[in-house]
Amino acid sequence: MDEISDLEDVPEVELGDIRLLLRQEAENRVVEDDGYTLFGCLALSIKNLLLRIPARNKNKTTQGSTIEDYTKPDVIKKGVVDLLSKHKKQFKSVLTILVDDIPPEALPNSQSESKESEADLETFYQRVIEDCKSDEKYKPYAKLCIYAAATCVNAPIYILCVSEAGEMQWTYFKPLFKFEGQPAAVIKYVTMFISSDNTFHGIESHDQSAPKPVARGLVGMYMSILEDTPETIIEVPDELRDLSIASKSKLCYNLNNDMVLRCCELLRKKGLLNENDYRKMTAHRATRIEFAMFVTNSPDAFDIVCQVLLKRREKTILKEYMNNWSIFVRSCGFLAKFDALIELDIAIYERNIAVSAFVNSCIAGGQELDERRRRITTTVIASSSVGIVSGGMVIAGIILAPFSFGASLGLSIAGGAIGVGSGVAAGTARTVEAVKQNSKLNDIKAEQEEIKTKEQRVASALQKVEEYFRTEIANSSTTDTEGPGSSIRGLLAIGSALRAGHSIAGIALAAVRLGTTAAAVTASVLGPLSLVFDVAFLAEAAHNKHTGDKTNAGEMLHDMAETVDVKCKIFNSMLRGNCDEHKRLFEWA
Repeated sequence: MDEISDLEDVPEVELGDIRLLLRQEAENRVVEDDGYTLFGCLALSIKNLLLRIPARNKNKTTQGSTIEDYTKPDVIKKGVVDLLSKHKKQFKSVLTILVDDIPPEALPNSQSESKESEADLETFYQRVIEDCKSDEKYKPYAKLCIYAAATCVNAPIYILCVSEAGEMQWTYFKPLFKFEGQPAAVIKYVTMFISSDNTFHGIESHDQSAPKPVARGLVGMYMSILEDTPETIIEVPDELRDLSIASKSKLCYNLNNDMVLRCCELLRKKGLLNENDYRKMTAHRATRIEFAMFVTNSPDAFDIVCQVLLKRREKTILKEYMNNWSIFVRSCGFLAKFDALIELDIAIYERNIAVSAFVNSCIAGGQELDERRRRITTTVIASSSVGIVSGGMVIAGIILAPFSFGASLGLSIAGGAIGVGSGVAAGTARTVEAVKQNSKLNDIKAEQEEIKTKEQRVASALQKVEEYFRTEIANSSTTDTEGPGSSIRGLLAIGSALRAGHSIAGIALAAVRLGTTAAAVTASVLGPLSLVFDVAFLAEAAHNKHTGDKTNAGEMLHDMAETVDVKCKIFNSMLRGNCDEHKRLFEWA
């Protein structure tokens, strides 16, 4: 199921079922009976949370705003609309991830011309902003609004949803960026439940000790399917069944007490072990020899041992008896699914590391370009001022020559000498700036290409995982055997996640180049012979000082860093929930 999507086909879930789930997570967490719009429920939830926060922790602000400003629905709605309007670049770039009904002609992969596509996307985005002002029309853009709301209140928002299979799961929306006027992070998190009729119910904890919800994301949901798989339906590869008696005996002897206990429980349940033997094999001081002999001499009992080891993914024990571990894993459906999840986890992790490095490079690169522009501006002002003076000296010497019988030409010569130096300084500074800036953009572009490669790996790994688990779900739905189909928690935003897998690849590096212009070259060569150049350079430098010495390339890199960071946060929220994006989720033991 998509994180917050059309809920028409979702089974009706009573609030009593929600309360039962919440009591399992935290004894003091309750769901409210009354349903509200998103903005109404969020405002009420914030108001109730503030009542439980000590006064000394409130009224801390970043730019003068307070969290108390967001205790009214209209204020939150206005804050969301304002944020969508003022930070258009960031939110417009994630529409394809969060909104399903984007016009085909406005999609990035559209066959239309890029300018036309951009215009169509802009038109659609303006419609989204207008619809978000309504208490009803915002619903198709609920995910977008929740991310914007989380950013406005500077607190994560957890939404409890019902999957298409009727199972309940938490989805996670985190603040995407900092902005001027954003309140301080006073609230730890907000929790709400969305029902099948698209109304929101507040979920409250009556003290601050309640643990935050666990939002697993798509990867976590797939992992839970594996964890819910009963041992007895896991297929045992022939390579294990065909082990020699000596190898089987050694393998069984290496099991620890917990593994032996689980094997004996299943053997007793299957009728392969009587009560007396069960007590002897699971006794505190039981010897492993009797257990090893029993299961080695019974193919059905040995299958149970193998199923327990496979369910626990005991690579350390099993690998010793396999000629080729990779081939063995591919031959075992259960292990192959886990291995595919590991591959996806590694791909996401490495992609996140690359994205973080890319964002930092963009930020540092933008700052470096702007700082160089400040130094260049200072140089240009100084050299152009001197150039103007030298130009005046040249002109004055020439004008006075007839009256001074040529004596004033020394003034022109001196002015020319000064002008040559100033012109060379200005031209050289501009040329160096152009070379350095173009080199920095080339470095950024190379990093971007690396991210594209890593994202393709994520997309491939995700597709592989999807194929594995879709097969399992289809198989379980056609049999009465107890299996993962009976406890599946639903699939989470597969289509959106695949689109998110290409979130960075869709960002084109603008060809912002500071060329070695004819004016710069001419000024560095001719220097004093062009007073016009010095006047123009001085005027441009004054303009740069007035605008803060910002470069187009520096601004582009800053915008790109923010956009990529926003996409990465959404990408990880969908795939990994609230897990740390710079940590691995699981690996072989």
